[in-house]
Amino acid sequence: MNIYSTGDFDLVRTINLNPTNKGSFEGLLETHVNQITVIDEETYLVTMSTFIPRVPEDASELKDDKTIYYYLMGDDARLQKSLKEPVPLFELTGKSTPEMARYTGPYSRAAPNP
Repeated sequence: MNIYSTGDFDLVRTINLNPTNKGSFEGLLETHVNQITVIDEETYLVTMSTFIPRVPEDASELKDDKTIYYYLMGDDARLQKSLKEPVPLFELTGKSTPEMARYTGPYSRAAPNP
């Protein structure tokens, strides 16, 4: 990330946003950075997860083997600490059935009918 002066637009500094010490934390070695949020001038919230492949259109079953991680990272690109326990993500797999497109209850929603 490049930071520029708002006065003369000169480059002030460059910050590496790829965590350099993922291998120091359990479960992070195979993760990819999803999002980085600026907390202050020296601290960032980094959201990482394992890779999730594209979900086919006819998918319907939940598979929960993916995980998302939240870490604080300094402007030296080193992860500092986890903000909370890893959160499982769910991947849709398998084929849908007509019963899955029905909804019964007090509210209705747009869904294909069998």
